Amino acid sequence: MKSLLILFFSITIYNAFAQQENEWEIDMMHSYVGFDVNYMEIIPFHGKFTELEGLVIAKEFDFSDMKINAKISANSIYTGSEKREKHLRSSDFFDMDNHPYITFKSTEVSKLTDQKEEHLKLVGDLTIRGITKSIELIGNFNSEPVNDPWGHIKTGCSFRGTINRQDFGISYGQVLDSGALAIDNEVNIILDIVLMRHR
Repeated sequence: MKSLLILFFSITIYNAFAQQENEWEIDMMHSYVGFDVNYMEIIPFHGKFTELEGLVIAKEFDFSDMKINAKISANSIYTGSEKREKHLRSSDFFDMDNHPYITFKSTEVSKLTDQKEEHLKLVGDLTIRGITKSIELIGNFNSEPVNDPWGHIKTGCSFRGTINRQDFGISYGQVLDSGALAIDNEVNIILDIVLMRHR
């Protein structure tokens, strides 16, 4: 009888914990928020943002019910060229003076299963230059949460997606002899994110 009571209370405590909403901060020091876009039809051009604030809320251990609210500083764009970064901050591209932040807010998450592994499809509202469009990101969590030496629980996830920059009012680009734009319209989003919360 005593063993049954212990088992009952253990299950009750576990279920209560499982139903709690856990808040995870984005650990930008160990995360990568980047993109690539085809340049001159010859090679992908890469860039990233170095300043991101965000919160992920989830009850389920597999994050299948997660809610995300994130804000990226357009000023933090990095490409390895100050001249190019200044141009990207201008009204030709991100129009940073009028729209200093890029934001993302999730609206739906669902599981996708193929023959090899399970993925998560994340749908949300992306706002660039004041224009909001719904986008899809596909990815997964790379490991079980782990304890770091500084009192945090951490986990990592990777998501990928594609957007059309013209949808967000970014139409700048010279036309090549072939008729194609020097900068492709399709932009690949690359997210490798570390999430953390206090133990």
